[in-house]
Amino acid sequence: FINPEFTNMYEYTIEEVVGKVTPRILNSKNFKKYEWQQFWNTLLNKQNISSRRYINKTRSGALIEIEGTVNPIIDKKGEIIGFLSIQRDISELKKSEQKLKKALAKATESDRLKSVFLSTMSHEIRTPLNAIIGLSSLIDKDLPMDDILEFNKIIGTSGNHLLSIIEDLFSISVIEAGKAKAEKEKIELQSLLKNVNEIITIKKQKSGKNNIELNLKILPEYKNLIIISDAPKLERILVNLLKNALIFTNEGYINYGFTIDTINSKKMLKFYVEDTGIGIDEKHHELIFDSFRQVDDSYNREQEGTGLGLSTSKRLAELLGGTIWLESKKGKGSTFYFTIPFKEFDIKDKIIKTQIKEKKNDKLEPKTVLIVEDDKLSYKYLNIIYKEQGFNTLWANNGKKAIEYCLEHSEIDLVIMDIKMPIMDGYEATKEIKKIKPKLPIIAQTAFALSNDREKSIEAGCDDYITKPINKKLLLKLTDHYLK
Repeated sequence: FINPEFTNMYEYTIEEVVGKVTPRILNSKNFKKYEWQQFWNTLLNKQNISSRRYINKTRSGALIEIEGTVNPIIDKKGEIIGFLSIQRDISELKKSEQKLKKALAKATESDRLKSVFLSTMSHEIRTPLNAIIGLSSLIDKDLPMDDILEFNKIIGTSGNHLLSIIEDLFSISVIEAGKAKAEKEKIELQSLLKNVNEIITIKKQKSGKNNIELNLKILPEYKNLIIISDAPKLERILVNLLKNALIFTNEGYINYGFTIDTINSKKMLKFYVEDTGIGIDEKHHELIFDSFRQVDDSYNREQEGTGLGLSTSKRLAELLGGTIWLESKKGKGSTFYFTIPFKEFDIKDKIIKTQIKEKKNDKLEPKTVLIVEDDKLSYKYLNIIYKEQGFNTLWANNGKKAIEYCLEHSEIDLVIMDIKMPIMDGYEATKEIKKIKPKLPIIAQTAFALSNDREKSIEAGCDDYITKPINKKLLLKLTDHYLK
């Protein structure tokens, strides 16, 4: 006898199995000989086969996972007259179990990575802080000026290193939260690449790897290329890849540049960074693009880093509409590639580069800048920058006072507006000031730097936006643009 579910599971009709030696029909040959012997010895000894899992074969030859019991049927004389098997198909259950096992393995690995990451971040953050705090404590009036200047240079370098770590963390957080957006703008590609080259050249000198050739390669026909994309994100990807190449290359060269290729019927800019470094084993090619992952995450690894650079680059490339990959073998160097859509701007429409003018010897009537900033140290920093350039400054430590200053001082030419302040924030203050003086330029400055903070600032009426820590050159460039 069989029931209808048997026909559903095994695809046999009643006529095809009743009266046949059923175990032979269903045998998938997954049982070993000694297992079969043990199976039948148990039954013939009038014992039940309790719930167990095994693999059977259907009429069409498909293998299915089974969980079942087998009991001998014993008559009144104590003789075995048959067997009763109750089974259920657990193929889907097995798949679910496999998924759970993978999830558990992933969670365990995630837990391990979390511990490694916290340890790594502690090291990466405390190292530059050690230099910043330690050397700052040594500077006093008795220290020779040469030492003060040298310490100041190291403090600046350490601060920038710390900032790059924070920016990588921040980028990953913003992207994973779905808040990152690509800003479309005109980019003079050769100028951007030269800027990247300057950054990496300085990094190379500071790392003591002057023996490595750094070669920026731009084909003659691409020298005046102007594209549409997100300049900061594109620059960030290139800098991350080049910094990575520099870390893992001890001799030879690093070449980088781009070509224009057609990929999947679309014109793409394909950038490359090629090095003669230690290379990466093929089994790690996908792993290195995961957040907080490094090929060597042991305490005695030779190279420093948080494991965020490549994962940040991957996400930024995808955000720009492209992809990233590598070609590498252990001990043979690496070449990283990434693409972004090729959108060319009219070559005749040049990007005008605003130059920062020296204002120290400017005899014209000095401009006045209102610095709206609740943090006194931040105000002092901005005040020093503007005083050096010959500007007059005013200070308001909250948004409400900033509005009052704009009403009382007609000489104000520019407002540098902090966003987070007591009494009244920068957004609200900007809206009110623009009602009074719609043509007065306002540059927002914030330590939040969320991807949509720029949009919020512009919506509030700000003319531009700069993030903290404020870069002196960029601040003066923006200032010059709005006061020219």
